Amino acid sequence: MVQIKALVNGAVSPALLVQSACMYDCKISLKVQEKTLNAKSLLGMMSLVFRDNDEVEIIADGQDEEHAAAQMKSCFTASGKKGA
Repeated sequence: MVQIKALVNGAVSPALLVQSACMYDCKISLKVQEKTLNAKSLLGMMSLVFRDNDEVEIIADGQDEEHAAAQMKSCFTASGKKGA
């Protein structure tokens, strides 16, 4: 299991989070403000509110957990977003 933290920097697209999470076979959860949800669930991701400088804990568990966690972290930084 891999647990890393990221800071939200700008707008976060729930669809991009889910798309990124679904590329990996491992289980991926995001914890924001005491809520922990499955990162592969679009409805779950849409229920989260991300604000600048919020701390997000990324929890990945499975065969490609290292790569998955790194990819998910990049979704929360301006440089990791498509078109940025």
